[in-house]
Amino acid sequence: MSLAVISIIAISLGAFGCAGLTDQQIVSKIIDTSNNVKSFKLGMDISENTGNVSAKETGTASVNNVTKEALMNINTVMDSTPGGTQTSTIDEYLTGGYLYMKENITGTDYWTKIKVDESRWNAEDQLAQQIVFLQTATSISRLDDETVNGLDCYVFQITPDMSEVLKWMQSQSPSGTGLQNLNPDVYKSTTLKMWIDKKELIPAKREY
Repeated sequence: MSLAVISIIAISLGAFGCAGLTDQQIVSKIIDTSNNVKSFKLGMDISENTGNVSAKETGTASVNNVTKEALMNINTVMDSTPGGTQTSTIDEYLTGGYLYMKENITGTDYWTKIKVDESRWNAEDQLAQQIVFLQTATSISRLDDETVNGLDCYVFQITPDMSEVLKWMQSQSPSGTGLQNLNPDVYKSTTLKMWIDKKELIPAKREY
């Protein structure tokens, strides 16, 4: 069982009015608006339980699409029987065409420096990953509006075509990575909820 909550605060070049539009027209404008986002902040909270192993992953990220710079922090706590509890922290800094990654495992820091080209940047685009769920949706239904972090939001229940989502992720991923070798048949369709900021027409939260 897993639970993932992704929260996004974005700054776009301008939003569209949605008065009088159908749900599908609103979704189309959300997709259009995503192309105009200059920067965004991301929060992540993922819990997973599999057999004797439970893991909790929390993190934050700030991304500037104009300067192609990003800052990310991920904290992971894993409990297993009989292994006990293990913690790790990853800090990533993307600037000047390089990704600097510091991983702390059991109190020891490990540094990695990676050259980042356009394909790597696209693969790390978290906002685009949210939008692809809408673009590939086989079913979209409107739920009651809600407020998230003070934002008035539309709420949609979405069933994306996971085989198409995986194809998109593989197309954005650099060659030679493990993602390229994943079997689409392994991934079944899933249903998720997405909260959309009414003012900016940008995803504010995702949960599945």
